[in-house]
Amino acid sequence: MVYRLVVLLFASLLSLTSIPANAVLYKDLIAEAEKYVADNPYVEPKTNNAGFNNETTITCVRGKTTKKVTGLTPKCPKGFKKK
Repeated sequence: MVYRLVVLLFASLLSLTSIPANAVLYKDLIAEAEKYVADNPYVEPKTNNAGFNNETTITCVRGKTTKKVTGLTPKCPKGFKKK
């Protein structure tokens, strides 16, 4: 969010042809935004799938044929029965 503010401020400053009366305000905002970005580096959010990875494996049998099915809600294929 602050990064977008900095980009927008730089873009608006580059598009100015003359120096406006409130240019000091822009410089203060840019300095404040740069300080904030330097003090709070972006940290990639951690994805913790430990609680959500509830995949289970079941064994399905038909005659001498055995299949293992893995998934969140595993189901045996047609004609197979759960062992």
